[in-house]
Amino acid sequence: MARNKDIKTKTVMVKYIADKTNVSQKDVKAVFEAMLDFLAESLKANCPVQLLGFGSFIPRQRASRECLVPMTGEKYMVQEKKMIKFKANKSLLDKIQ
Repeated sequence: MARNKDIKTKTVMVKYIADKTNVSQKDVKAVFEAMLDFLAESLKANCPVQLLGFGSFIPRQRASRECLVPMTGEKYMVQEKKMIKFKANKSLLDKIQ
């Protein structure tokens, strides 16, 4: 598992893109925020988002289910929940091998 200092944050990504493209960090951050807003709105509307060369974000609904507390044997219900599945594109998988 990655140590905290190895985690790439939004700030690090914005700075990297700004340096690589010679665009201001302020402009890159605005575009990045707009992209995240688009992604969130699309997934909220149950629309999958496919980014060619990267992967797909697919909204899923996890059904409610009955669970068991192992120590007490008590049963309880877990409510249904919206989930997001990410499926990496073959191009991305090839780049990280």
